[in-house]
Amino acid sequence: MKGHMIINLDINLMHETAEKLFCHVTGFSDSNRMLALREAGFAVRDALMVKIQPRAVLGIHKEFKLGKGVLEIAGKRAVCREFEVIKQESVQGVFSYVLTIGDINIPGDLMDELYADYWGTAYAEAALDALHSKLTEFTASEFGCAFVSESFGPGLRRMGLPAVETVFTLADGGRIGVEYGSSFMMTPRKSLCGFIFALDHEPGGGDSCMECTASKTGCNLCHVRRKKDI
Repeated sequence: MKGHMIINLDINLMHETAEKLFCHVTGFSDSNRMLALREAGFAVRDALMVKIQPRAVLGIHKEFKLGKGVLEIAGKRAVCREFEVIKQESVQGVFSYVLTIGDINIPGDLMDELYADYWGTAYAEAALDALHSKLTEFTASEFGCAFVSESFGPGLRRMGLPAVETVFTLADGGRIGVEYGSSFMMTPRKSLCGFIFALDHEPGGGDSCMECTASKTGCNLCHVRRKKDI
């Protein structure tokens, strides 16, 4: 794996995680009281299945500098206080990535659009999990180590949105049809980008609420906490 790589992710491995996240957000259960709403929500998911095509493009970086909350690769810098939870000496390499699940816009009423948005979030999170699993496999051959960190991305973990430009440049996000505008919002909707570190030991920092250095106001957006809740 040299330079850049496009990975097509298997959506069949994402359904279980996406369904759990969707039901967690909506509060839907198997009870008769919610059965009609649940069926309507899952009907939207069925309509989206012909549109969702999860894939990612990677930048693979063996030369980098990391310290004091700053990551520098090929002259590009990303600033994130959360980088401080990563032990510098354990980092063997860095993956930059841009991930998309494709276009999730569907015709319908307001509730259909809302369900589509929820499903988009759920499948984007599931796709990131799938990418994380792929990178765990790749690190052994590419960097000679067996572990990867959680994702560090713009908009969360105190990394500013302008870092989108840095990630896009390093990962070449346009290769999978993802774009961003002056506000650094990405299209298609629900696209994700960020950095994942290849580590020579099992990560500990950043996965625990006690160790997290991010703002408490972002807890409702934290994918680590959301997965623990379900």
